[in-house]
Amino acid sequence: MKRWSLFVGAVAALAATVYVSAAGAAPIPGAHYESGTWTYADYVVFATNQGGPGLTGLGCPFVPHDGITEAETAYLTASYKGWYGPQIDDSFFQQVLIRAKVAGTVEDAAGNTYSVRGHFLDNSTQEIAGDLEFAGLGRVTLSGPAGTVSGTAEFRRVIGPDEFTFIFTSIKGCDLTP
Repeated sequence: MKRWSLFVGAVAALAATVYVSAAGAAPIPGAHYESGTWTYADYVVFATNQGGPGLTGLGCPFVPHDGITEAETAYLTASYKGWYGPQIDDSFFQQVLIRAKVAGTVEDAAGNTYSVRGHFLDNSTQEIAGDLEFAGLGRVTLSGPAGTVSGTAEFRRVIGPDEFTFIFTSIKGCDLTP
C-alpha cells in the first residue's frame, strides 16, 4: 500500500511539473511575454457593425456621447497579458496571443453611468510597429441605473491617437429602461 501511495505521489508531482512548465512556455518559439495596463484613451467608441449611433444598429438604445466628449466621460482600464512574436519571416508582422480584461465606466448621452466589464482574446497577426496594439473578440457587459447591455464585441486598442473601440457584433441582452 505504501508503494502505491509513493507511486501516485510521484505521478502527481510529475504532472504538476509538466503543467507548470507548459503554462510558462512560449506558444511559439521566439515569442516574448508582456503584461501591463492601458489606462488612457483620447477616443472611446461604442458601435456596431450594423450602423446607427451607439448600439442602435443592433436594436439597443444605448448611445454614448459623441467624439471627444465620449472619452471625457469614460474611465476605462484594460489589463493585458500574453505573447508577442516572433517576427514572421522577413515581413513586418508577428503572431499575437494576448488576453485583455476591460473594466471601468462610461456615460451615455442621457447622462446615465454604466459599469463596463469585458474579457477579450487577440489571436491574430499584427504589424510589429503598427498603431494597432490589440484587436480581440470577447464578451462585454454594460450595466447601470438605466439597465444592462451584454453581447459579443471586438475590443481594439489603437495608439496614435490613443483609442479604445468596442464594435458589437451581437447583443445577447439589452434591458434598458427609459
